[in-house]
Amino acid sequence: MPTRSYFFPPDFQHIEAILRSDDPMADELQFEKFRERGVAPLLTEFDIATVLGIGPKLIVSMLKKPNRHYRTFPLTKKDGSERQISAPRTYLKVAQWWILDNIVSRVPASENVFGFCRGRSIQDNARYHLGSTHILNVDIKSFFDSVTFSQVLLVFKELGYSQPAAKTLAGLCTLNGKLPQGAPTSPNIANMVLSKVDRELEALASSVGSKYSRYADDITFSADDYISEQFQVRVEDVVKSAGFELKASKTRYAGTGSRREVTGLICGTFVQPPIEWRKLNRARLHNLGKKPVLEKSDIAYLLGLRGYSMQFPDAVQMQALLAGADKLLLSTKKPVPET
Repeated sequence: MPTRSYFFPPDFQHIEAILRSDDPMADELQFEKFRERGVAPLLTEFDIATVLGIGPKLIVSMLKKPNRHYRTFPLTKKDGSERQISAPRTYLKVAQWWILDNIVSRVPASENVFGFCRGRSIQDNARYHLGSTHILNVDIKSFFDSVTFSQVLLVFKELGYSQPAAKTLAGLCTLNGKLPQGAPTSPNIANMVLSKVDRELEALASSVGSKYSRYADDITFSADDYISEQFQVRVEDVVKSAGFELKASKTRYAGTGSRREVTGLICGTFVQPPIEWRKLNRARLHNLGKKPVLEKSDIAYLLGLRGYSMQFPDAVQMQALLAGADKLLLSTKKPVPET
């Protein structure tokens, strides 16, 4: 069974028909509450098996022996440390994609949350803080690992699912009692679990005239005045009360005259990548311009650089990189695909 091997109309009438055929006595009010929330209806712990057309025994196996349904491997981070990735195997991944598409991705995130939200980007997150002269960045430690099974269970119960159905959904989306890095459902569920934290930190920021945003585990506050250490303590208290912890080594403060950075992008007059990144790519363009023939890997790089540069229309140096990439691509006498 390939991933995402399903189709249902967006109003979920087809799912309702499937569940009614399985239980003709199903209460209409149960379906109505899911319609109001805009998420797929599931009335019992095994309805997801019915909807996907797989046997309940497979769901039981995923719940009771989850490690059999994941491939776990290390991934080296930029700082040299390792991160454990747990990627779901085919059948579990199908179930998780279904949960993502039909339930968790349909729950809107707060306006100041930019990570894992359709139509929002890391650039939007940085632009949200343009014009501010003081910036505070803090990171949540072990982001996915800190989200527990009970928190995920509560998320599904708050969407209207019964305890048995919510327990099945939470079990399919967690591994060893936490969110696995590598599961397609983990980012959106983490956003849902942190929704209360987002509301509290937004209120805290507003109370002192600051702005708040979050991109995954990266939290940013910005203001026109100095952000006090007392404010940082209050932020830490909010995060701790929700069961999370800040990574002290990643706390960064920038004020007037220093480089103001948000999720790896520089917030000056406009948003753009750091100068080190821009210099590196200018040098690479220069070197490619000296080659008599561009290789496939060179063309792939130029297409990637072109697409990325287009996301910074206000940044003069990024537009210069775009023009340089276009010039080299045209020299290959092959049409440049439209973005």
